[in-house]
Amino acid sequence: MTEPAILIAIADDHAVVRDSISNMVSGFGKFRVIIKAGNGKELIEQLKKANPFPEICILDIQMPEMNGYETMEYIRKHWPDLKVLALSMLEDEFAIIRMLKLGASGYLS
Repeated sequence: MTEPAILIAIADDHAVVRDSISNMVSGFGKFRVIIKAGNGKELIEQLKKANPFPEICILDIQMPEMNGYETMEYIRKHWPDLKVLALSMLEDEFAIIRMLKLGASGYLS
C-alpha cells in the first residue's frame, strides 16, 4: 500500500522556474504538484476550485498582478492552515522577514 502524496501548489511568474520546481518536487515521489500558477491572482482562483486542496504552497515573492506579499495575506485570511514556502531570487532580509511575519512557514532562495 502506497502512502498518499503530499499535494503541492506552485506560483511563480517564470514558466521555466515553475516547471523546473514542479519536476524536481515530483521526482521525490511522495509529492505531487496539482496547481501551477503564473501569479498570485491565478493561484487564488485555482485554490478556490481545488479538490483536493494542496497541503503546501511554494510562493514566489516578485510576480505581476498580485505579488507574494498580497497573496500571502489573502492565503492567511482564507486558508490559514495552508503551509507556504516563500521563494525569491532576492536574498533581501526585509523580504524574508516580511514573508515570515505574514505567515510563511519558510523561505527558499
